[in-house]
Amino acid sequence: MRNFSFLICTIPFLSACGGSSTNDLTSANFVSLDATAAFPNTLDSISSRIDSTSTDGNGFAFRIGVLDNQLIAEAGILPTSTVQNLPSAGTADFTGVAYASTYVDAEVVNGTLQGVDNTSVSSLTLTANFETGALTGSNADISVDGNFTANDLSGTVTHDGMTASLTGLVGTDVVLGAFQGKTEDSVIAGGFDLRNF
Repeated sequence: MRNFSFLICTIPFLSACGGSSTNDLTSANFVSLDATAAFPNTLDSISSRIDSTSTDGNGFAFRIGVLDNQLIAEAGILPTSTVQNLPSAGTADFTGVAYASTYVDAEVVNGTLQGVDNTSVSSLTLTANFETGALTGSNADISVDGNFTANDLSGTVTHDGMTASLTGLVGTDVVLGAFQGKTEDSVIAGGFDLRNF
């Protein structure tokens, strides 16, 4: 059984006191979540947030919001997440749901941070090559180009024309990913929990 928590809404952003420069309008980071998917800090407002946890303790969370007049994207893997050891050869397909949120074209208008936010949910299948350590796949919405050493996943995710950094875990049973990225005026965050059925 999977538990999902969604907060997808538009909340007015705080006034940008003192005027932000374009260089510090956005920030994107991986964060250390606690076992309940709580983030280590509080944002002034939240545009989107998704927590995905399963009964086996695996999961991820991500959010986009504002802190001190800066547009923030954060993502992480639950510390309770575990995966099975990998074989040294062969391939396997992992299927599940991928989530991606963007907040694009951010700008300060009349002292208020404004832009366009979007969250998408799609079915995704990725193929793991246990010999080369490649994890790849795509659908009409998202593309993953990952690499794994032992169980640790890294790489990139592309969505809505934006590229994000990827972190996560790969096992014979499950692939967990969380991603985040930014440009000067846009941010992206998301995650996926895929199973080898």
